Amino acid sequence: MKTLDCRLERLSNTMVGAVFFFIGLIFALLGLTIIPVIGLLIAIPVIIMGTIFTLAPRSRACTLMTSKARKVAKG
Repeated sequence: MKTLDCRLERLSNTMVGAVFFFIGLIFALLGLTIIPVIGLLIAIPVIIMGTIFTLAPRSRACTLMTSKARKVAKG
């Protein structure tokens, strides 16, 4: 795994989470106005997925790589 992948991992997780959250809000709005049951049944899991992606921790590989890099940088 490249160190660049680790730098972009958090940004990509946040972007995917934001997109899911936005889509979930659209379905929630549709669920409250046009199609109540179906819209809300879709909106709730999508909003939960958006939250999970946004708050997701770094992968174990990236955590190990950054800790090794910090040890080398400290000397």
